Amino acid sequence: MSTNHVFFCVAKTAFVGALVAVSTGCVGTGGRGGSSSALGGNALTLAQGGKTEYVIACGQTPTEAEAYAAQELATYLGKITGANFAVVKEREAAPTARRIYVGWTDFAAKHKADGPKLGDEEWVVRTVKSDLMIVGGRPRGTLYGVYTFLERELGCHWLDESTEVVPKIVDLRLGRLDRRQKPAFWFRSIYTVFEADRALQGNYAARNMANSPGGGGLTAKHGFGVGYGTPGGCHTFGAYAQNFPADHPEYLSMNTKGERIGAKDGSGPGGICLMHPEVRKLIVANLRAYIVKDREAAAKAGTPPPRVYDISQNDNHWMCQCPDCKAMSEREGSESGPLIDFINAIADGIRPEYPDVRVMTFAYSITEKPPKTLVPRDNVVIRIAELNAEWGRESDLFHPVTHPANQAQFERLQGWSKIAKTIAEWDYWIQYSPNDKFPTPYAPVRCIQPDLETFHRHGVSNVFVECESPDTTSFFALKCWLGYQLMQDPYRPAEPFIQTFMNGYYGAAGAKMREHLKLMEDSIAAVNENMSGMKCYARPYLTLGFYTACERLLDEAEALAAPDPQALLHVRRERVPVTAGLYHMWPELTQNAPAGAAPAFTRESLIGRYEQYRLEQLAAVRKGPGLDKGKADVAKEVQAMRDALIIEQRKALPVPQARVPKTTDDSAQGDPAKVDWAKGAELSPWFRTSGADTDQELTGRLLHDSGFLYIRLEHACDTAKLKTSPEIWDGDDWELFFAATRGAPPYRQLGVNPAGKSFGYDWANLIGKCKPKDWASGAKIVSQAQGDRWVVCVAIPLANLTAAGVKPGGTVYANFYRAVAEPKQYLGWSPNFDEGFHFLTRLAELTLE
Repeated sequence: MSTNHVFFCVAKTAFVGALVAVSTGCVGTGGRGGSSSALGGNALTLAQGGKTEYVIACGQTPTEAEAYAAQELATYLGKITGANFAVVKEREAAPTARRIYVGWTDFAAKHKADGPKLGDEEWVVRTVKSDLMIVGGRPRGTLYGVYTFLERELGCHWLDESTEVVPKIVDLRLGRLDRRQKPAFWFRSIYTVFEADRALQGNYAARNMANSPGGGGLTAKHGFGVGYGTPGGCHTFGAYAQNFPADHPEYLSMNTKGERIGAKDGSGPGGICLMHPEVRKLIVANLRAYIVKDREAAAKAGTPPPRVYDISQNDNHWMCQCPDCKAMSEREGSESGPLIDFINAIADGIRPEYPDVRVMTFAYSITEKPPKTLVPRDNVVIRIAELNAEWGRESDLFHPVTHPANQAQFERLQGWSKIAKTIAEWDYWIQYSPNDKFPTPYAPVRCIQPDLETFHRHGVSNVFVECESPDTTSFFALKCWLGYQLMQDPYRPAEPFIQTFMNGYYGAAGAKMREHLKLMEDSIAAVNENMSGMKCYARPYLTLGFYTACERLLDEAEALAAPDPQALLHVRRERVPVTAGLYHMWPELTQNAPAGAAPAFTRESLIGRYEQYRLEQLAAVRKGPGLDKGKADVAKEVQAMRDALIIEQRKALPVPQARVPKTTDDSAQGDPAKVDWAKGAELSPWFRTSGADTDQELTGRLLHDSGFLYIRLEHACDTAKLKTSPEIWDGDDWELFFAATRGAPPYRQLGVNPAGKSFGYDWANLIGKCKPKDWASGAKIVSQAQGDRWVVCVAIPLANLTAAGVKPGGTVYANFYRAVAEPKQYLGWSPNFDEGFHFLTRLAELTLE
């Protein structure tokens, strides 16, 4: 996350191999650590006094990844020792040279480490007398062997895309080694949306054995990566449904109303009929065509073809409800019933021709519960994706999967592990916007090791993790690095890795940052409730005392890291979620704080710090358009923070009041075109409904006569860009609200779009608690959207404003809103300090003169 940050650990002489502080070896082929050993005996002196007798010997025809592995080994041995390790072909090495053999060499084959007999990502590291060999399967085994050797034996670590730990060892000796290993999970991916340089992301991924990184970047020199076949890696029902013939609607999913609904994309709105036999034939045919096309493309590009093809439900929460699908789901006690019956048929259809292909589908949302009797075929991959409680589910990010808060999730994992041969896990290390409207300090670091171990024990072989918001979540780099280390072998303890990371990433502030992480983890662990289901500001550990302790630790860490600009940048990165959380929660945290407990700084000062540190982080990572976009996003965030200070002040102000003038006569007769608007009461100023200022120019006028209330609403805008929708509220509109009292239903609502079309609703209770009745408002509406103005004039009979009506001299409560479609924003006369219109406590008082 910074620019080429290298920590050197200096030593005069080091003997490595027999003892290591941090083991980064992976699961041995004979079981957990079964074929991994560091042997005593005579040492190999790889370098002495900045010189070496060794060359790095490749096979005669190395792959690009094997050649790169040799070069990487030479580069880092040079950084460690200061010696120059030449890279040569095996048969061209000088007879007197000692050798480190890398890749498929004659020497390795002669000594029972034959590359073709090793798995794709399997490797052997072995000393043979005075020589060393590192050999692995293709395409990535040798490269992974080199990185494991550098990590486990020599102490090199790549903590993020541009921060590496490299020891400085003048005299380097190596003990006897004999290791044969491979990663515990065959698919390892953390999806981050991290906008670092793509080449840097590829190097980081390969060095940490991520074979399908979210940021991409893996190329031929990295041994490529593992990807999914066409049409994509998830939610593919939509893509398959688009190939269905238009004259067969019965192939599409049926909703509860008996309607057949297709899908525009992976979100739906519909899907496919799982039990229809012709659908299954079509899917098999389409899948076969995808495989052929993908293999032709892979052969042309020289890349490995995909072996896993996803056929999974769209990202919505319903499946086909036709009689056949419904009968199967009822029989199996879950919507996974028809899904597994369907996916088994697809797997059977493709197996004879492509026995190496695996068909993957979701256990997600309504299909997460295993079926009662059906068993997935051996060539089916069940990918479990347990949404956390912010989406209305049960799972909790803040505790391990074996914690009581996650009992239901754990039981489902156990259920699938009993019936599925191959399981994939789609995990979440981040909270999303339904509950997290602003960043707060949290990191599920303590859950990573136990969860990955639990997954592996229950047959999971494929791990994909969502870990977005890299700029604003706590310990982002640690989560990714630790995650990738433990995906190699989840049975190793996390603490040695955490200590390595803290010292390498934060320099002199490492111990203090470990203390900061421990404070966060202990505070979270002390809460046994499901906190994913809570709004972020309601989580019990986020107290003033917690934030005060974080501030103290980070102040101390900044002071310790000050001499090292890169370590300081990393420390300041952790202030971002703390600063954001403290700022947004300030009113609640400080309102009842005892004397002397309030922070020594002001809320306003937090805005400046947040902006400064966010921009520092962006400048260290992004370039060009990505940096420009990041700066623009930060500017919006900071403006919203400044707006919040104003909003807090506005919340304390009284709700608007207006005296509505009465016309001198009733000549208008309910026609708004005949009203002298200059005599009306002006509605001003206008705000965003959140209470923030708006740069939009809106005005309003009110008048009444004996029988009508006249309302004129005007917006200065480009009327050519107005969106007129059949569902009036789905585009640009004005909305008017009226009630006999403030703060409680019933109330009435009138909406008008640019074309003058309108709707009227009579609400007996708040929206969401009842369905409205149609309101026969009797309103006469004139809408004129021309040039740079949209003006709506409305005349509503006083008798229809409320159930009892209103008379001159009486009072009615009202508010007026403007919904802007592009860019989306909600504006109002009386701000309700939220996003939406149905807030009755903010209805203004209108007194009819």
